[in-house]
Amino acid sequence: MIEEFEVKKEVFENLPHGLTHFEISLDGKSYEGHYRNGDVNWFHPHPLQENHEIPIEEIEEQVREIIIKHIH
Repeated sequence: MIEEFEVKKEVFENLPHGLTHFEISLDGKSYEGHYRNGDVNWFHPHPLQENHEIPIEEIEEQVREIIIKHIH
């Protein structure tokens, strides 16, 4: 489960190609990435590189839900 979530910056938020830079904490480790048009793209390190109890698909779904709530 995501322990902390922070939207770092909305990049080009008023443009169609805008994206959201986010940071999460998962099992005590921090990860960052971009969200745009329903897609989550991770920076390194990638949560998939670790053995988290939650599958990456569930982590990304939680990220999508939180960001959608944040931007609406």
